[in-house]
Amino acid sequence: MKEKIVNNVLYSRVQDIRTNVRKFVKQLGERTEEVIDKLCV
Repeated sequence: MKEKIVNNVLYSRVQDIRTNVRKFVKQLGERTEEVIDKLCV
């Protein structure tokens, strides 16, 4: 999860940003327990 957040990429198109944000949010939804554990530290 950390590598997804830390990876700072410059996008040339807004659509690319939207696509990658959707992928990231989907991954968070698939790992809810891990996300909650990290947020509650």
